[in-house]
Amino acid sequence: MERKSGLSPDSVLNWLANATTARNGRDSVGNAISGTPRRANSAVLPPPATATSTATAEPTASPVPALRAAATGLVLINEVAWMGTLASGSDEWIELFNPGPAPIDLSGWALSSNTKLNIALRGMIAPGAYFLLERTDDRSVADIAADQLYSGALSNAGEMLALRDAAGNVVDTANPGGGAWPAGYAQARFSMERVCSATGPGCWQPVRPCAANGRDAAGNAMRGTPRQPNSWLKACALPAGLHLNELLVRSGRSWSSFAGADTRPFRYIELYNSSDTLLDISYFMLDDAAADGADPQLLPAGARLGAHEFYVVPIANSGLRVPAAGGLLRLLLPDGSEQEQLTWEQSSEDESLSRAPDGSGSWQAGWQPSPGLPNRAHSTIAVEAQLAHAMPLALGIAQARIQPDGTLLAVQGFVSAPPGIFGERVIFVQDADGAGLAVYLQRGAFPALAPGQLVTMFGYLRTRSAERQLLLAGAGSLQAGAAGSEPLALRLRSGAPLAALQGTLVQVAGTITRVDGNSAYVDDGSGPARIYFYSELPFLPPALQKGDRWLATGVVREYTTAASIAPGVRVSVRFATDLAPQAVAAAAPKAAARAAARPPERSRRCTRCRAPVLDAAQLG
Repeated sequence: MERKSGLSPDSVLNWLANATTARNGRDSVGNAISGTPRRANSAVLPPPATATSTATAEPTASPVPALRAAATGLVLINEVAWMGTLASGSDEWIELFNPGPAPIDLSGWALSSNTKLNIALRGMIAPGAYFLLERTDDRSVADIAADQLYSGALSNAGEMLALRDAAGNVVDTANPGGGAWPAGYAQARFSMERVCSATGPGCWQPVRPCAANGRDAAGNAMRGTPRQPNSWLKACALPAGLHLNELLVRSGRSWSSFAGADTRPFRYIELYNSSDTLLDISYFMLDDAAADGADPQLLPAGARLGAHEFYVVPIANSGLRVPAAGGLLRLLLPDGSEQEQLTWEQSSEDESLSRAPDGSGSWQAGWQPSPGLPNRAHSTIAVEAQLAHAMPLALGIAQARIQPDGTLLAVQGFVSAPPGIFGERVIFVQDADGAGLAVYLQRGAFPALAPGQLVTMFGYLRTRSAERQLLLAGAGSLQAGAAGSEPLALRLRSGAPLAALQGTLVQVAGTITRVDGNSAYVDDGSGPARIYFYSELPFLPPALQKGDRWLATGVVREYTTAASIAPGVRVSVRFATDLAPQAVAAAAPKAAARAAARPPERSRRCTRCRAPVLDAAQLG
């Protein structure tokens, strides 16, 4: 068991087993000792040079230098800030370390790369001391004076560094194979520091910023340890109680219906302090992948989070890549170790991944976005499991529709629009009092349902684009009953307000005043009503022309977002029989005859909805 550094406090991190590539001495029976009695410990010695040739059968542009023990002593390339600092990517710096018992004169020594960097060293490096090299000026590490300045840049793509003594012997190397740097983060500006005496990639790690020191040219805390023991030799405070709590990776256009979430939608990560004390969450990190080379993102220095409070991190401009599908997110402790992670396969718009209860429970998909607030269900918690713990409210549809989002409801009604009209997972129901409601199925498929069939459902109320909806966790949340008569449509004047009748089957009649894409507008003199044809309809709507009179039956639906100029309320036709032409008033027989005589080839098809779109000439 060997100590790594006599300058660092005693801890398990400061002891290693002997690296058998560097040992000396014999035991009492002549066996080689796996240790280094009366010599520098193997943790600070490079592997001994071998007698084999370094020649290769094929030429290489960057041969790996063979290490030879320098007669003048051992110096290590100890830390490399190849990525610069937060103040500037050009503020690079390099640190050397003398682990030996005697000072070393660096006169005539050189530190060079396999490209353009070539630093002629000068000065003394004391035993157990560090030698700080700063690029161009003494501002790379603003509060620590450089031992020497140099010119020349390191490539972020990676280079090989070699340290040679005055005789030209290669004393040490960093990244000897060239290629990408083995550690450090380019965007987060974490330095690359040495953790063992060998030269391979495994002997380098990113700095632990919780144990960093110094300030850059802009006054930011350094993400390195210039002229100090490397961070892995220092202890970091690891506060307990911070957890991943909620993730929203796809945001929609409007959260106006979510209580407490009246801001514009945004993608976010939410953390939660489950402890009873104020937490210093400085230097905790979020990482979007375990090993893809992406930089972890630090929480701000000085960040504090009160007991049982929430901390929201907007994903935009965070530097994190958080995909809607197939993602991974990690919360890292200040020492860089992983505290916990979250993975997901798919995510729907405005449906968060949430813990229940906050901070400690299992992850649930499809919950209501609640940044900075306790997590709330509004979609995909399995209703069957919830029924064991909560009693749903059994209400008529009119009362059910005015309950808060997230309310668990038991609703009974008659099918007014079966599956397949507005989508395979959407139906509409209407009760005996004439109130209607949209019903969405989260997963699985609805059973075969006919108009007028009685259904009993258990689900959560939610609002999407201003439309109230009952969301079922699965097909098991619906019980189909006996067949019956189709619900009656409520006859309305065309100018009657429709928003309060969401989900209800209505009937309007009037003269067509405008045809626009998927929509036609009818007016009986009280104001226009919008008749809408969904692209999913299983029939081709008839050719509608300005001036004709029609009777239309359909379900009142709403699609209103923050970007909408006016409420998107419309009467949505279900079947071909929902449209019936009406006789044109007798006062205009010639106009009726002209309408009947118009050739059908003058109308063209709408490629989006299959409803006819009329030429300007046809609009008179």
